[in-house]
Amino acid sequence: MILMSKICFWNLFHQSLRAQCYCEILLCSVSATMFIRFGHCIRAQVPPVGTCFLLLILASRVSTQDPRSSVKRDTFATKTKYDASFTWLERTERDKILRETCPHLHQCKPVHVSMLIRHGTRYPKKNDISKIDYVVSSIRHYGSKEKDIVNVMRRWQNSFEWQDAMMLAETGKWEMEELASRTVQRFPEIFHGAKPESLRFVSSTKNRTVDSTSAFVRGLWNGLKEMKAADSIKDPRKLQTDAGPHTDTLLLFLENCKRWTEEVERNTEALQEVSKFLDGPEVRSVLKNITSQLGPSVLLDFSVAHLKVMWTICAMETAVYGGRSIWCDLFKTEDLRVLEYLSDLTSYWKHGYGHRLNYRQACALLQEMLKPMEGFVSGNESSLRGQFLFGHTESLVPFYSLLGLFKDREPLRADNFAEHKNRVFRTSFISPFGANIALVLYKCDGISPCDQSEKGRDTHDAPQGSHSDDPAGSKFRVMMMVNERVEQFPGWHQASCPYEVVRMLYKNVLEHCEDVCEMSSEKSHPEL
Repeated sequence: MILMSKICFWNLFHQSLRAQCYCEILLCSVSATMFIRFGHCIRAQVPPVGTCFLLLILASRVSTQDPRSSVKRDTFATKTKYDASFTWLERTERDKILRETCPHLHQCKPVHVSMLIRHGTRYPKKNDISKIDYVVSSIRHYGSKEKDIVNVMRRWQNSFEWQDAMMLAETGKWEMEELASRTVQRFPEIFHGAKPESLRFVSSTKNRTVDSTSAFVRGLWNGLKEMKAADSIKDPRKLQTDAGPHTDTLLLFLENCKRWTEEVERNTEALQEVSKFLDGPEVRSVLKNITSQLGPSVLLDFSVAHLKVMWTICAMETAVYGGRSIWCDLFKTEDLRVLEYLSDLTSYWKHGYGHRLNYRQACALLQEMLKPMEGFVSGNESSLRGQFLFGHTESLVPFYSLLGLFKDREPLRADNFAEHKNRVFRTSFISPFGANIALVLYKCDGISPCDQSEKGRDTHDAPQGSHSDDPAGSKFRVMMMVNERVEQFPGWHQASCPYEVVRMLYKNVLEHCEDVCEMSSEKSHPEL
């Protein structure tokens, strides 16, 4: 009864729900009228006759998830919605917009920000939508009628439509608008008095990134109006987006590299760790759990491919429509961790540290993000104030790897899942929908390093090794933020880094940014 109620309720409201974080239920003792607020998105007034019914539904969905929990829930690797990559406490801290993230940067002021942003939450691929219909058909045909969950699945309707495939969802638009608004609030000095020509927006040609850019511009415009700083722009239509074949070369470099396609994407040997894990005991255990819930006959027509599709439904319904998909109820907590690791293995070997060819191509992105800073450093105060590049997980994960971020001491493999339960290369947290990395340039009046007593980070993953000397009289410093959290540069010991040191840390990368796709004589190899 409760499961069926969930289906009806979410199918009824899924078009209007946007990025729900948690539910607040307030009961009026006089009129018994209930108000429901999902995050900042919706407020509905429910007549007394429906109060008990909806309370039953909502209680079943929210009672097991304390929004103030320190545990991140509903994380599905790269299919995780942005807010789900934060705990409730982390979101609260994030939304406070603490401008002095580094205590001693109060002697400095931000003058430029360059951001690389993944598009917001999108709808599934056409291929996934077709597979969803096939899996549901298999469950209806082979599933045991004696199993309650099977009867629920028989009534479930696929709400994903072909015309929406890969398009930006309403949740994704909201994510982009909110991110832009927080960025304006966090760095008002950068945007105050900014003119259209001092803000640059670049997108790949995919609809979801172009639409993400438009939503971000709306959020930025609203943020400027809120702090009464929109006069210098006047008309948001003047904020144009640059999107074309040249931007795809910059942001979709893997897709446009034939060598990568041959040596990595279509090379079974390059992705053998993924294949091994698919055939390993962890995935077999998940398969056994699912088939036991659906009935023995399902084994006749059930495979790992079915399993991956069911996980996709669970992830995409949760991300796009909010709440938690009923398909997630099929999986144990450990099952979800296994499937999340499977996705991370793929990202690691296909886009990340697994092969140098994956991330060497991201050097053009680093050059692009540092280029506007050169103007300020050379004394050109009219330089670009803000640069916003909208790409994909295939843009961010290689870029992280190029910078040396989120690198575990041991590579991710099929045989070390247990050792990597606390891994730093976890795409649910570093590359969810709406993921972003910002490089913020500060101009300092004097020498104002961050707290020297700050405990340094291990430098085993530093691109050029550690660099302990802070250049005397450094006038410009760079602060890096990943998903709105301050992140140290690998090999540096403070929360902000002198601009000269950033150039030094990545000197080899920046000076050898040749087109590796043309270097057919050099084979890529696993970096183990």
